[in-house]
Amino acid sequence: DGRAASAQACQAEVNAAIGDVEGAKESARKALRTANRAHASAAAATSAAALANAFMACGQWQDALGYSEEALESLKDGRQPSLNVEIQAIRTRAFLAQRDEAVKAGDGSKGRELARSARIAAESATEAATASGAIVDRLKAHVALAMCCFRLDDTAAAEREARAAIEIIGRGAPTLESLLDDDAERLRNEVPPCGIDLPALFSGTAIPAPTLEWQARLVQGSLLGKPEGFVSMRAAAEAILRVTESLTPDEARALQNRWPEIKTIFDELKAFATTESAKAEAAALRARATWL
Repeated sequence: DGRAASAQACQAEVNAAIGDVEGAKESARKALRTANRAHASAAAATSAAALANAFMACGQWQDALGYSEEALESLKDGRQPSLNVEIQAIRTRAFLAQRDEAVKAGDGSKGRELARSARIAAESATEAATASGAIVDRLKAHVALAMCCFRLDDTAAAEREARAAIEIIGRGAPTLESLLDDDAERLRNEVPPCGIDLPALFSGTAIPAPTLEWQARLVQGSLLGKPEGFVSMRAAAEAILRVTESLTPDEARALQNRWPEIKTIFDELKAFATTESAKAEAAALRARATWL
């Protein structure tokens, strides 16, 4: 039952990714019921996180926070720090979305309170990422904290976190030598020929994480402003297009609905373009976003 719940949770994530929000909710609810029936805490946490993500996809921020809290309750033993990072990242986004709505409604005090709650969640993600040691978890935590600090007008911290995320993406995975020290050479000599080039596999190539990259680039570009931020906004737009090139127009529009900031990137890209060549680049990138 635990494995079945995990599979249903994965189905929910797929449904959410392609814009089938109701299908995502249904799959996640089935997963949560199955996990609870089996008393499988890890599967219950995964399922509740999937349900929180489904509510994020349709803008129901409070429901997303409720189910993310339920997911955290199932992770009290701390055995899954990577899942903890993901849950805290969801909570960060939900708090920030509520903050944006409060600011838009003219309630700056509530907006600041929600931004502080988002920062607490992002800092919890950072702690969990340190515990997991996984590069992608560190990347998620840096991006979450960068977005919070940007909303709180903590420009120095926002710039530092965005830069750290971008550096991780560019630097890529650690090399074999950095992981194993002197044992790296021994491992190469002892592993029988199997068609796998271990040094190449751990060659430090860039990490393909466009969804995280465009968020970091957005923060960086926004902080730099016009016209210095054009290069960062261009990189953000290119990262988004790498995500959407394999999606149908409907799936791309569903992605935009989940991430309203995507439109901001293309708007700012146009605004930041001050030379004729930059304007031409911005127009060309915008033309590729046929779903926008």
